[in-house]
Amino acid sequence: MILNTFVVVLTTVWVELVTDPKLFDIRHKVITRDHKLAAAGALFLGAFVGRAIMVAIGVGGALGVGVGFRILIMISWAFIPAKGGKAPKAKPENLPATAVTKEV
Repeated sequence: MILNTFVVVLTTVWVELVTDPKLFDIRHKVITRDHKLAAAGALFLGAFVGRAIMVAIGVGGALGVGVGFRILIMISWAFIPAKGGKAPKAKPENLPATAVTKEV
């Protein structure tokens, strides 16, 4: 089952990469193509590293390492600054009719 999931994700990344119209435009920097290439490379690298971890410390340990990375990613989001300072306040005219209360 895990192998099939990897194949689906890899197929999706590969199809997005090869359908990029600027795939072979090597003279120019194409951000979308470069991100897709990085995603495909990271997918392969992650598969090899994950398999090596699983062989070294077992399935439970590999899952623990994955959970640890997810927790680190979650914590890192706390340090990303918000865009433009404060979040905009909702105006009554933009709220659904059920959320607006009329003053009597």
